[in-house]
Amino acid sequence: MIELIKKPWDYTFSENNEKYYLSVMCGSIAMFEINIELNANEIAIYKNKGFDFIDEIAKKIQYRPSDYSERNLSNLI
Repeated sequence: MIELIKKPWDYTFSENNEKYYLSVMCGSIAMFEINIELNANEIAIYKNKGFDFIDEIAKKIQYRPSDYSERNLSNLI
């Protein structure tokens, strides 16, 4: 796994065998993490917009983590 971006207490964006993963810190008093694998559409946008897209999606996840709970890889462990 290669860390492409690491913003402590914000998010980590990683790549492993052409799969991309985003781990986002959420919450205010009680902190928790949402870990997702980017889907094909998100990868295409990332390849077009670059790291700006990763900032955008991380903020979306932080603002509405429940929208991403079904994709949370932590739930699969």
